[in-house]
Amino acid sequence: MPRGRLLGFLFLLLALVLAGLILTDAWPLLRGPAPETSEWYWPYLLRPLARWWPSWLVAMMLAALGGWWLRRRDDRVVLPLSALIVLNVALQLAFVYADRPAVGAELVDRTLSKASSGYLATAGEIDDLGDALRRFPELMTSFDNEHARTHPPGFVVAHWLTEHALRRLPTLAAELARPATNWRCTDLWLLARPAATAASLWLWAWVPLLLGALSILPAYRLGCLWFGHVTARVIALLVATLPALLVFAPTTDQIFACLSLVSLLWLVVGLQQGRPVYVLAAGLTLSLMSFLSLGNAAWGALLGIYALWWAATSSSNQQPTLRRWTMVLLFAIGAAVFWLAYWLGWGVAPWSVAQVGLDQHYELVTRLRRYDWWLGSNLIDFALFAGPLVVVGLLWRAGEVIRRREEWAVPDGRIALLLTALLVVINLAGSTRGEVGRLWLVFMPTAAVVAGGFFARRSNDRLGLWLLLVAQLVLALSIGLSWRTFYAVILPIERPAFAPSAPAVVADESFVVPNDHTLRLIGINLPRTAATAGGVLDLTLYWQADGPTLRPYTVFVQLLDSSGNIVAQQDGWPVDGRWPSTCWAAAETVSDPYSIVLPGEAPSGTYQLVIGLYDAASGERLQTLQNMDFVHLVDITIKP
Repeated sequence: MPRGRLLGFLFLLLALVLAGLILTDAWPLLRGPAPETSEWYWPYLLRPLARWWPSWLVAMMLAALGGWWLRRRDDRVVLPLSALIVLNVALQLAFVYADRPAVGAELVDRTLSKASSGYLATAGEIDDLGDALRRFPELMTSFDNEHARTHPPGFVVAHWLTEHALRRLPTLAAELARPATNWRCTDLWLLARPAATAASLWLWAWVPLLLGALSILPAYRLGCLWFGHVTARVIALLVATLPALLVFAPTTDQIFACLSLVSLLWLVVGLQQGRPVYVLAAGLTLSLMSFLSLGNAAWGALLGIYALWWAATSSSNQQPTLRRWTMVLLFAIGAAVFWLAYWLGWGVAPWSVAQVGLDQHYELVTRLRRYDWWLGSNLIDFALFAGPLVVVGLLWRAGEVIRRREEWAVPDGRIALLLTALLVVINLAGSTRGEVGRLWLVFMPTAAVVAGGFFARRSNDRLGLWLLLVAQLVLALSIGLSWRTFYAVILPIERPAFAPSAPAVVADESFVVPNDHTLRLIGINLPRTAATAGGVLDLTLYWQADGPTLRPYTVFVQLLDSSGNIVAQQDGWPVDGRWPSTCWAAAETVSDPYSIVLPGEAPSGTYQLVIGLYDAASGERLQTLQNMDFVHLVDITIKP
């Protein structure tokens, strides 16, 4: 049996064993060193079997695509790369579906949740961005979510700019806002915000997982540059099936996975081909990454050392010495651009933000978790979420570079050695305790590039290489279907169960929502039109709408005397406050019960029962087609 095929079978066997342990939770320590304590761990939550089929279907399609692409001998890549990106996104969504069939709602909840992100809510509370940027270090400790308190202003700025750009496009914002407001239709904070806030939420629910999928493109290009088109296919397939890239959607770390490869690609192209624009672009990309997260400074250190190593060891025949060091300087300038602009424009020194962020991270995370537990568990987490074959390939390649000095001049060898050393240093430093499968996602695509190149160059056996792909998919499926890798701590919106009844009295009254839909009262149930003072008058309204409204309208039910004075009243969102008009589907019949308590001192006589709707934020009532702001339903007789 060819060595490459044997390796493929061995890694597939290892993946099957790990999958069995993960799916059955036979070895809970794989989920973390303290799975039953407040220390970070991956909760075991085997998804219902009925929800597995999308994940398995997409995984099989990915395996089939990989086998087909590895057998092809031409260099056409547009179709396979496009299909690979689409299937990567599809598998991310399939894992979300396994967690919650309402995929769109789950993406929105994960993006809005302050426990998993929180940047959008933080940005939404900022009116003056300039003032917030000037005072950002002092504001960090006042933010109500961990991420905004420990990170630079990058993501807050990005969300703020997105929302305010959409405010300039109200028609587009209104359309983009509908999915998010539908799924968060009882969220008062979101409903009180401009439509641009919900539109920004919907966009940012997709940005991370799409950029994560697009990591495939720079990975393929880097593979072509270092190894050639055939090996680049293996690399693209391994990056597309990284478990961590698939099971954390949508998280900001997926953005870093893409940007890390882009920055490395541009740096390598710029240095090798002597193209200053690419070197500057690499620095700018790194600057953006660090402005989004201080943790990405570690990736910057790797790129910086790589650039210095290249400048110090390249021969003058390749590029003159002065030009080489000018390239390094250009990269350093690019890497500082965002921070220099922030310092010069708003008077905030980079280290002041870094100091507050690091202090907050220590107080909120690091000091609460034991160093010794995570010293080994971090590496286990990295191996599981990157895939054992990726880790083995990275370490094997780094070992080659250490043993054979001539390999030091090979770009992928340098990266393998630097990345291995960086992971060891970060782990020993103890700054990362838990969540490594997500936090170290920034390093995993590069590790997959090195590993893919390592295995592909040592095996021409296409079956063996395809088995590596299958091994990655098996591991991703087991993690995605049995561990809860993402939990949006936010109140989900659930449709109440309406009583299957029909109105006793048919009505046809319409309330016009400005620049929106029409809300129609189609009937009422009123068991009796006579009541006793001090008693209760039961009433059910039946509503329909053209679709969800942009604002949650409050229903008022009033009993008026002959002078128009309010004798009894009940106001609230429909269905006991659980199902406002922002949640209504087109043609859905909403049964809306009320129980009006009549005052004991109400004199005998005839009263008017009227209903209407208003916006609680402004107090403005909706008008009927007859330009009335209420509807008289029936007269009620009160007896002593």
